[in-house]
Amino acid sequence: MAIVVAALLVLSAMFSVLGFVLGIVIRGLPLLLVVGAVIFFMQGGKVHIDWPDSWRRR
Repeated sequence: MAIVVAALLVLSAMFSVLGFVLGIVIRGLPLLLVVGAVIFFMQGGKVHIDWPDSWRRR
């Protein structure tokens, strides 16, 4: 029984840490999006993707 309780405590601690990290990521996401948009538009706002010739439709 003690092993089950210990395993549940470890699992609970892991979920707690995961939730903490996820909260930090979600809180910082708007800042990352703004910085990404600024960098994107400072470079001209165009994305050039060079597809391989084998991927083109005929």
